[in-house]
Amino acid sequence: MSSFTSQHTEDMTLIQNLTAVYALAMDEMRMDDWRACWCSDELEPCFENPAGKFIGKEGFDRLIPVLSQRIAGKRHFMTNIAIHSIEGNVAQQTCYMLILGRSGVPAIMGSAVYRDELVKENGSWKFKSRKIEFDPLTV
Repeated sequence: MSSFTSQHTEDMTLIQNLTAVYALAMDEMRMDDWRACWCSDELEPCFENPAGKFIGKEGFDRLIPVLSQRIAGKRHFMTNIAIHSIEGNVAQQTCYMLILGRSGVPAIMGSAVYRDELVKENGSWKFKSRKIEFDPLTV
């Protein structure tokens, strides 16, 4: 783990907030707000899951309709957020995700690990890449 300064502490808070905004936007089906959590297309944002890699505008245009179907009726909890490094305008983060169903009695539907690279773009932290690794026997 890197040695962190007071600026890093502020950046860490902003990164944690971005992670929460990302999950809330998914759960509330606000896909424009979810997309706003990502860096500009010029930096080639990349979302990777078991279905493949989705890179840049074309990839995200294919991803969002599929993702919208998969996330409907679920809550996504981002936990154990660990920011490993912040070097200039680039940060590395790992966090867990717990997925609960919202219909009837809440039930655990899956869990996973996110491995993230973030960039500070125009003064705001954004995801550049998120790789999701689902735990065995989860959807």
